[in-house]
Amino acid sequence: LEHLNLVLRAIRNVNQLIVREKDRDRLLKSVCENLTETHGYYNAWCALLDKSEGLIATAESGLDKDFLPVVERLKRGELTSCCQKALTQSGVVVTEDPSSTCADCPLAHKYHGRSAVTMRLEHGRKVYGLLSVSVLTHLATDEEEHSLLKEVAGDIAFALHNLELEEKRKRAETALRESKEFSDSLIASMQDGLSVLDLNDVHVDVNPALCKMTGFSRKELIGVGPPHPYWPPEKYEEIEKTFEKTLKGEFGGLELTFMRKNGERFPVIVSPSWVKDEQGNVVSYFATVKDITERKQMEEQLIVTDRLASIGELASGIAHELNNPLTGVIGFAQLLLDRDVPDDVREDLKTIYSEAQRTAQVVKGLLTFAREHTPVKQLVNINSIIEKVLELRAYEQKVSNI
Repeated sequence: LEHLNLVLRAIRNVNQLIVREKDRDRLLKSVCENLTETHGYYNAWCALLDKSEGLIATAESGLDKDFLPVVERLKRGELTSCCQKALTQSGVVVTEDPSSTCADCPLAHKYHGRSAVTMRLEHGRKVYGLLSVSVLTHLATDEEEHSLLKEVAGDIAFALHNLELEEKRKRAETALRESKEFSDSLIASMQDGLSVLDLNDVHVDVNPALCKMTGFSRKELIGVGPPHPYWPPEKYEEIEKTFEKTLKGEFGGLELTFMRKNGERFPVIVSPSWVKDEQGNVVSYFATVKDITERKQMEEQLIVTDRLASIGELASGIAHELNNPLTGVIGFAQLLLDRDVPDDVREDLKTIYSEAQRTAQVVKGLLTFAREHTPVKQLVNINSIIEKVLELRAYEQKVSNI
């Protein structure tokens, strides 16, 4: 009776440890010490094993250095016969005289006049490892003793199960936190704007790029519904109709005009979408916003470039068409000047020849303008270049009184 009271006290202490201790290794060590300090058992040890019976952790009390050879065997996956038997059944395994029946056990010499009781630590069909205690031989076969020991083993396994759940919860929280930190960092580093809206189209989140793009701070946007601050008043109706298509699931790049805080309008491409839960219900909307101001400017420059190219081709064609008759005019004017003609006619011929030459220079300038020239670095006479430019712009200067 006295021994059973000591065991019950050990059980009570173990239960208190389970509630208080959250560190696995300290829990196992404290359990073993409680089982021996009550004087109910001479020594106690436990070992945690994985599914392939690989050693995870050990703890002991009352054995000290004598337990080290057991640890080494467990590390090598060499289980004694009592351990192997305990792992295959849910009941206790009693070794009445280990010193004579378990010659291969490193602890056999510690059990003179005593027996070993070994059982597995099991909860919810999962085996966590083994618990073994040393007890007087006449108590080793006592059914009530076995029942109490199984209760201790069950409590230890339950505690290990709780610690395992807690560890999984912490890992899940860590993974969730890291995932959120990563997504927040990803959103914050986006070059395009991003807005997240609830089902009432109220901003619940925006990234720095959208704030920088529009000039509105996060505080000025969060909690604000339509019309949003960056919608130009004259575009309210157009934008609302466009976003109504999103509610119907019609997604794609939408070219719209937004407004900066200073009132400046700028073109954007908005790509909206929605977020659904596991049941397929829409829970929120989000949209990326890309400022296409530079792209629009480049498109306008390309249009101007294309027009200039067309003008160049036209000018080249006109110049070639004019060159042929001009050559004839200049040639025949030269021939007539070489003849003996009246002075008044000669003056007219000189005018014809001079104006034809001037026209030929204009045509030459047009051809120079229209042709592609490979850039070449060379020494030039800057005065000559200025004179040619002035000749090319002579008509414009004349009509502009320059």
